[in-house]
Amino acid sequence: MAVALICSCTKEIRFVGQYDGEKIVLYSCANPDTTLSVDLAMSKFILDDSDLSIYSLVTGGKVSGYVGDRAIVFRENPDQKGNYISDYTPAEGETIELKASLPLFPDVTASTIVPHKADFSVDSYSIEVLDRDQGLEHVKVTMKVTINDAPSVKNCYRLKLFQYLDVEESDWRGMNEPPLMSSDVIFREVGTGVEAIAGYIEGEDYVWIEDMFDDSLFDGRRYQFEVWFESYLGDIIYTENEYGEWIPVVTEHEFDPSMYFLELDTVSEDLFKYSYSVAGYNFLGDFQGIFGEPVSIYNNVRGGIGCFGAITPNIAYLPE
Repeated sequence: MAVALICSCTKEIRFVGQYDGEKIVLYSCANPDTTLSVDLAMSKFILDDSDLSIYSLVTGGKVSGYVGDRAIVFRENPDQKGNYISDYTPAEGETIELKASLPLFPDVTASTIVPHKADFSVDSYSIEVLDRDQGLEHVKVTMKVTINDAPSVKNCYRLKLFQYLDVEESDWRGMNEPPLMSSDVIFREVGTGVEAIAGYIEGEDYVWIEDMFDDSLFDGRRYQFEVWFESYLGDIIYTENEYGEWIPVVTEHEFDPSMYFLELDTVSEDLFKYSYSVAGYNFLGDFQGIFGEPVSIYNNVRGGIGCFGAITPNIAYLPE
């Protein structure tokens, strides 16, 4: 007879730190492509065993803002309590000040500067056939991209690829976001997760571009790099033959560069630091966390918790 014994050991440690009460949690991101809005929530003490969720927005707050001497008027969103909306659309170069209050909470303030659009271009692209699958060409599309980085300021970026999708029997065109990859050193800092470590062990020399990066390696210079994605040229449609069997029918097509574009967002330094700290915090749960130090989430909300950042998008199409 086999006997299995599972033993769990726990130790209760008395909290001896200082705690000055719950705080307002404020999140907002200014974007010239949309009107400004603010989310308000409240923090939760680590020893609080209530059902309160830190992700639940809080109603009944007041939010105000200023751009210079011009006031920004906010009102609570009737369709989403705890979300406060305005009719103000941010503009590049503006400094925005926010103030928020909730009953029984200390007021909080935050500010951000809306960055200018990135000066960048897709200079060229090339196509390499990797293999064929059921008659479809599996291709690698490599793009050469140039950033003209503005001098005398730290610039932070986020790069994404988008693809138009035609939807059958509809005028609407959806969007797909194909995975984007690169071997360039400017993306190495954001490829430090467990997937990247496993990739290096297996001999891979590239990373998936998933997070933000800064201009620390090309500050104030014109910098060209390569990124790529993979695609299949064609579709497989299954149709029924005269015997009632479903057979694949391959429809081939050529690569259409007009269906793709790159978006390079310029992000404020506060938003960059916040996003980078959140990524580091999340990595604590994987293989890297065994060897890493605890990460503190970046915060630029005075008197409270959260982040008020800004992002300015710009797009560039592949050359015809």
